[in-house]
Amino acid sequence: MNILTSSVAVDLFKDLLSQLSKKILQAKDVLDKIKSDPQLELELKKLAQKQLELEIEREKIAQQDRASARELAKVDVMSDNFLSKNIRPITLLVILMILVIYAITGRELPTEMKGLFELVFLFYFGGRSIEKVAAMMAKGKMMPKG
Repeated sequence: MNILTSSVAVDLFKDLLSQLSKKILQAKDVLDKIKSDPQLELELKKLAQKQLELEIEREKIAQQDRASARELAKVDVMSDNFLSKNIRPITLLVILMILVIYAITGRELPTEMKGLFELVFLFYFGGRSIEKVAAMMAKGKMMPKG
């Protein structure tokens, strides 16, 4: 690195450091104003409490959503509907057909589709493997180490 570029780098660093220290002082001033005003401090605590309550509620909703998805999957498996029992293999076949068409035509698969297909393959084969291992463990054919 020559002297000119190191001098420019030092100047840039000094400028960034100066801007950062100004922002820190501004934030300190705001915090001092909030602490000096009991009403603002109380309001801030109420907002923090409300945010925590909203996060807890969001997590409860997410847990309920996961539970309902599991129940729906159980109902699908128990039904006599061909499509509900075979949706994963059908989806896999459709994706494989799309991949073959792209390979035959020599076109590049769009990045978004590539990521989606990788995710589908991961969940399909990973999910099937986990299901099989869980079934084997339930039957006592395979004991976990540890």
